[in-house]
Amino acid sequence: SLNKLNQNTLTLDYTGDLKAVKAQESGKYKIEVWGASGGLALCNNKSCGTAAKGGYASGEIDLYEDEVLYVFVGQKGNNGVYQKDASTAYNGGGGASWDNSDDESAGGGGGATDIRYNGFTLADRIMVAGAGGGSSYGKQSGYGGGLSGGEGNGSNAPGATQTTGYAFGIGKTGTGAGSSDGVAGGGGGYWGGTSYNASNGESASGGSGYVSGHTGCVAITSATDTSPKSGCTNGTTDNACSVHYSNKVFTNTQLIAGNASMPTHDGSSTMTGNDGNGYVRITYVGPVSSPKSSPKSANRSIPKVVVENPSINVNTKDYSITKEVEINYPSGYINEYSLDLGETWLTYEGTINITEKTTIIARTKDNDGNVVSTSTYTISRVGEAPSLDIPPYISSEETSNEETSSEENIDGQ
Repeated sequence: SLNKLNQNTLTLDYTGDLKAVKAQESGKYKIEVWGASGGLALCNNKSCGTAAKGGYASGEIDLYEDEVLYVFVGQKGNNGVYQKDASTAYNGGGGASWDNSDDESAGGGGGATDIRYNGFTLADRIMVAGAGGGSSYGKQSGYGGGLSGGEGNGSNAPGATQTTGYAFGIGKTGTGAGSSDGVAGGGGGYWGGTSYNASNGESASGGSGYVSGHTGCVAITSATDTSPKSGCTNGTTDNACSVHYSNKVFTNTQLIAGNASMPTHDGSSTMTGNDGNGYVRITYVGPVSSPKSSPKSANRSIPKVVVENPSINVNTKDYSITKEVEINYPSGYINEYSLDLGETWLTYEGTINITEKTTIIARTKDNDGNVVSTSTYTISRVGEAPSLDIPPYISSEETSNEETSSEENIDGQ
């Protein structure tokens, strides 16, 4: 529902899927995003180290009635696991390795939090808060950006910048044993953080942040080319270099690294970096700066923000070799779905058979090609069921972990 603070604000926590946020009426909105922190290491089978904190980004943007933003809220980096590698974190956080000898393992990188416009891909991001890298035994990891992320221990794990990092949007998954401690995962970000399999570099760096319209940022060339805009380099003072190829631009921007003071989630105070999962706050601040020629709701009261979703239905929540998925769409629209996070769209023609862990994105488009609603659902308990060793003092009922829908309706009521 619309926010816990007042009727002008929408807040979104980490849920592990994207959210489509639609402006029900035209207005200027302040958008704030916090990146997730990195995971803790495991030292002698006990949690240790200090989590590198996530960064912060904000700005004001004009949204016209029915415009849609896609919101990805980052997951906190996974902590080191006894005699296992740590998994990746949602939205770009790298996984981490263990020492493969006894009881040390490194933490994974956190996931970035970002806002996407006109699509779901990494190239569509117009605002990003970087996430912190994972830590390892006795070695501090790098905070999330900010214009750049903090470096991991040693120069072999430099923080991501506006033009460099492990990969565009993705933190590196640590591999190897390091100095017999495991190797940490890089933080997600505009560019992801990295790590290095060596005694002086086994902790990881943080990912960078980005805001379209923030001086110092460097936009990519196009939807299919992630190289820097022509003539733009890291450290630029030319604001034009920051503007996303969609020309969707924020004003009154801030981009703060995870080692500096930033607003708390509720805006009532300040904190140094963001600890835990990412977070998003969207607040109406006034009318649009440049109204369209005939805005439908130019003189109405405070606009609201809504989320609309098609209905995705799965035939069973139990483990199954194959799961059957049916999607109920509103009538009168073009109905599509994707099984690869929006890289490829297929026309929905009936039941979809799923045989491996998959995130389904369903969307409806009007006749002009505008996306008017969307929904996601992650299918996880599919394929061969894992073999579980259940201690005799735990009943089978206590091990249940039912799959649940990731749909969430935020309707402004």
